[in-house]
Amino acid sequence: NESTAEVILPHEYIPAFKVGDKIPVADQHGKFLEEAEVVKMRFNKKYKTHLVHIKTSLKNGAKVSGIRVQPEKTVKPMADPSFEYVPDNGIVCHCEMVTVKELVTYIKEHKIRDVNHLKQIRVGMGACGGKNCSALLPQVFKLAGVDWKEVTPGTKRPLSVEIPMYALINEEDVK
Repeated sequence: NESTAEVILPHEYIPAFKVGDKIPVADQHGKFLEEAEVVKMRFNKKYKTHLVHIKTSLKNGAKVSGIRVQPEKTVKPMADPSFEYVPDNGIVCHCEMVTVKELVTYIKEHKIRDVNHLKQIRVGMGACGGKNCSALLPQVFKLAGVDWKEVTPGTKRPLSVEIPMYALINEEDVK
């Protein structure tokens, strides 16, 4: 059907749905897109992950990135989040497993004022390219006694492997 798209999503939970059910799908930011129909399910034994084939509108086919497993009210952010408490053993860079204490100590000892210099201890060098840990760096610099406004931002790395959309949707004549 030319008005729908079939998307395959990995799902690491025990599915609470079956073929034919309508399930809520979201974009990469967790925003609800639509109720999509489950058309096929299979289990990847190697990665212990369910692969869920869903049918979405063509408009949302390229935007869908996940299945909502919790009600929207459960995942809403707090009205006034507080970031005052940061434990020393808290992980800042999950890709390279760098802790708050390691970072604060390094920033103080080496008088770091440039985020790029943190790459010496592998911060921002993992698979995410610093997209996750960079959100916590202002707080870490504050803990080290450095005003974030004095810090030179890190250089963003480009994607290392880009995939043309036609490779994902099996439409070679779209080139």
